[in-house]
Amino acid sequence: MILLGFCLSVLLETPSAPDALLVHGGRILVGDARGNVATAVLAEGPRIVAIGSLQSVSEHPAAARARRLDLAGAVALPGLQDAHVDLQAMTEGRASEDFCDVKSAEELLERLAALCAERPEGSWILARGLDPSRWPNPRLVSAGELSSRCPFHPLLIELRGGDAALANQRALELAGLDGPLNPPPRIVGGRVVLGDNGHASGLLIGAARELVRARIAPPLMSLWESQYPLVEEQLLARGLVCVHDLGTQQEFLRFLERRRAAGLLRLRVVAYPSLGLDPLAVEVGPRRTDAPLDLLSMPGVHLALDAGLGFRNAALLEPYADSAGDSLEERGVLLIEEERLAGRLMDATRQGLEVCIEAHGDRAVRTAVDAWERLSAGLPQTRSARLRMQGLDLVAPRDWPRVSQLTLAVGLEPARVWLEPQVRALGPRRIEEQAGWRALASQQKLLQLGSGAGEANGSDPRRVLFAARSAAPKGLALSGAQALQAMTRAPSELAGEAARRGALEVGRMLDLTVLSGDPTRLDPARLLELEVRATVINGRVEFSRR
Repeated sequence: MILLGFCLSVLLETPSAPDALLVHGGRILVGDARGNVATAVLAEGPRIVAIGSLQSVSEHPAAARARRLDLAGAVALPGLQDAHVDLQAMTEGRASEDFCDVKSAEELLERLAALCAERPEGSWILARGLDPSRWPNPRLVSAGELSSRCPFHPLLIELRGGDAALANQRALELAGLDGPLNPPPRIVGGRVVLGDNGHASGLLIGAARELVRARIAPPLMSLWESQYPLVEEQLLARGLVCVHDLGTQQEFLRFLERRRAAGLLRLRVVAYPSLGLDPLAVEVGPRRTDAPLDLLSMPGVHLALDAGLGFRNAALLEPYADSAGDSLEERGVLLIEEERLAGRLMDATRQGLEVCIEAHGDRAVRTAVDAWERLSAGLPQTRSARLRMQGLDLVAPRDWPRVSQLTLAVGLEPARVWLEPQVRALGPRRIEEQAGWRALASQQKLLQLGSGAGEANGSDPRRVLFAARSAAPKGLALSGAQALQAMTRAPSELAGEAARRGALEVGRMLDLTVLSGDPTRLDPARLLELEVRATVINGRVEFSRR
């Protein structure tokens, strides 16, 4: 029986030129502003040499010796990109306990006790996916509670969403975070949350997680070596040709560079290294690229101003609706002092690096916009530079025109769902403001879409497209063409690859995602039904569903 919609056939090739690929047999979305469609595209090596009808493309000399990718009625489009993932968390998560299904604090503690009973004392317990905001009675479990069931095993649990973790007392001790911490350690892009007694509560936000991660034994390098290829395979099977890894840690970046040097990278990675744990050092190195293949590039650096809305981690202009007063803690906390931010932006801009700021709450967004406005007014070279902002869950109405007028690249994560506890914490007025902001998203000059995923299963471009095209206020109400551009052309431009990627034109590299239907025409409700048939990167078929 013929497999519905897709067939991949490889013809015999001459030894002289085995690297041509001819794609035909379906609709091929070119990805230009006019919405043009082709029926065949030919690449010689990684680069497109002909596109148009099968008859015209077949006249090219390379067509006679090309391997053939028969779409069998499927739809090919410029390769889809996820503009925000955490590759390190995805990789480590494959060797972690899955706590996604834990439904209460009591169940969590019981699971931990069972794990500790079956493992050697002193060995690390790593877990992922815990989401207390979904519990009937949402709350964070303290380091003391975790240690009551897990006293002799260091423990680190990554919370769902990828921007915070919980550690027990043993893990905090190994990281030098035991005893009174008043004031808490200053960490660029991170925060150690204290309890009422001035000791670490166990909640680590952003870059603070690296203090504990660095103490994990055996070293994570061997885990990366064994698990990263499996993460790559998962992402390729999702139809992704490239991911933007925001907040890449230096050691993980070096790991990726070694894989690139050994010719082992398959999925393209755009890395934005974290500015690091040292608040006095700006660790920005030379631009890394391997053009024209772009398997690993570093166009800029990443700095987190706050974390997501869960458990009051986002920095707000006004107290959370369920707060008792107007203290700083009840408005969330910025992960970097406002006066230091402009200096960070200046240092990176002078080195020719793009800065990606992650800002979720309206106070964090305003802080970033204020700093960029001041810098643009005082430093001439920044007037032609661009600030990339990611997150923007909540933007104050006063700042809507400022975001649109500045030279900003706005990155949204439309598939992130606001749960009832977050809605209660924000209040109805802020929810209305958030809906109004999302309705303006389609007007942004350079809008890119991502998942924000810290797990490989969480990075699914179909879900991102579904949320982007769904009606406001929950969705972004983008047109099919707008959503496609935000996952193809826009991310390519941000990575400095606009002349090589993001569309299917002669001279560009052949990156393709092959789907069972046209995501720009389908009703949004049916986007989740699409099947990924193939993924092509630099003219190579990296994934195919036979």
